[in-house]
This record gives sequence, C-alpha cells and structure tokens, in this order.
Amino acid sequence: MIVAQELICNRCANSWLDSVRPPRVERSAPLFRRPTGLLGDRACCAPCPQQAHPSGADTPSRLDLPAFHLVGHSLGGAVALEFALRRAERVRSLALVAPPPPGGLAAMRKGGSRFARILRGVDPGDPASMVALRESYRVQRVLGTNGVFLRRALARMMPAADLEPRQFEALLDDAARMPPEAVVGFLQALDAWNVEIELASLDVPTLILAGGKDVLALAADLERMARALRHGKLVVWPEVGHTPQLERPGEFVRLSIAWATRARKTLWLRALRRVAARFNAVREWIGWAEPPPHASIEEDPASTQVPADSGEAR
Repeated sequence: MIVAQELICNRCANSWLDSVRPPRVERSAPLFRRPTGLLGDRACCAPCPQQAHPSGADTPSRLDLPAFHLVGHSLGGAVALEFALRRAERVRSLALVAPPPPGGLAAMRKGGSRFARILRGVDPGDPASMVALRESYRVQRVLGTNGVFLRRALARMMPAADLEPRQFEALLDDAARMPPEAVVGFLQALDAWNVEIELASLDVPTLILAGGKDVLALAADLERMARALRHGKLVVWPEVGHTPQLERPGEFVRLSIAWATRARKTLWLRALRRVAARFNAVREWIGWAEPPPHASIEEDPASTQVPADSGEAR
C-alpha cells in the first residue's frame, strides 16, 4: 500500500501517518514533482496533480511493487487520483480521504461556506494577486500571527480529534512552517486541475471517505464524485471533519484494510475487462467484424461490501 500524504505540509503528514500505519504499509517517495511557473525559479512545496505521473511513475519500481493499493488524503487525494487515471494498471485499489472535488478550485468556490467565499476572492491566474497573497502570508509568518489563524483552522478541520496537547501543538508547529510558496502553489495547481469527464473511464475500485463536518471537502460534492466513478463507493462519517485518519484512526485503519482486501478479490474481473477491451480494439483495427455492444462485467455485490462497522456508507 502506498500513501499519498496530505501534501501542503509533509512533516505534518508524517506525524499522522506514523500513528495510523497499518501492517505492511511502506512509506514511499512522493508521487509528484515540485512545479514552477509564476513562482519563477523557486520550487513550490505543493504538488501539481497533473505532474503526479512523470515523477511518480518510478516510485513503485523503487519499492519493488508491480501493483499496489493507493491512498490519498486531501490534496494528496488529487495526486493519487491523477496517478490512477494515467496508470490504472498499476493501482489495485484507490482510497481518497477528504479529496478535493474533481472540478478542482472552480468546484470548491461554489456554495455559501466561509471557505468557498474566501476562494472566490482569490484569482490564481492573476500574477499580481498571487504575489500579494504570497507576501502577505510571508509577513504573517515572520510576525508569528499566522499561528493564531492556523490554531483556529486546525480546530475546525478536526472537530472529533482526541489529541493530546503536545500532539496538537506539533501539528500546529508543522503547519506554521508551511512556506508562502506552498499557499500559492496549491491554489494554482487546483485551479488548473479538472478531471470530471475522466472519472467514468477509471477502472479501479475507488473508495471516497468523507467527513460530515468537513468544511473543505463537502460530502455533497464527494457524493456526486462517487456516482460519476465507474466503481466508486462513498463512506461518510457524520461527526468527522477533514482528517478522518486522525479523528478516528482505528476505524480508518480497519476501513483501509477492508477496502484493499475487497479489491484484491476482484482483480481477475478487471484483468478480464482489459483483455476484452484490447481484443475488441484489435477486431476493429483489422476489420474482422463489427465489435459487439459494450457489456460490462458486473461484480458480485456480496463481495464488495465494506464491513458494517467501518462507517456510514452511501
């Protein structure tokens, strides 16, 4: 299993990964490269989902993994989804934890939430706006005033977390070290990212875990995302926010293992579908006969059930 971590602050991500790591989960190199662009020669700490494949394609080879289960949280979910769309044959199962909607920043701007209103006031395509945002955050970071905002934000993002004070302070300290370039970088990456029309073609069992109290990745948006996927399943934990892996770590581990186990039982169905698709493509190319009408191979519903104690499933 490979984990695409919450990528705004990797040190913060390492903290939660250490606490919930299931047996046999290996830490991988990131499935992204650091983009440049409007930032000039300075690399950004936030990943661009579109760049997940070029730099991450050799990660499984370095880990000696021909295929693997892939888990992504938050912006790491966008990177994981992008990788799966480009290299579906390498991904046995996909689990997206509080990911951004497939419409990217444009979708996140909709609605009446405070976060949506903030995003509507930011234009990642305007260099002057991004310079102002970057410098404003830089000043707040130097003065230490960003810590006040981040403390409130983390509390809202993790309403059900039962952390010791030292754990919360460690997360806050990590988040406060996020460079201004990361703030600009993830906004620009999400602004350029939209995979809505590609979801239906993804032949990978995909679990989406949503928090009912998440103020960033709304459950309603993720429900539409699950319906658009060919093999999508939504699980909602009503009392959880943006970090299910921290708020309900034990259940998160059990759900992750259950999903990977379920997907492993249906690998032969995916292989058969790929063979059938290639055969039909060859028939069309050489003109043997008209290809038969598309017929999907349905999975046995009884074999795709996530255990009842994993959460509320929709």
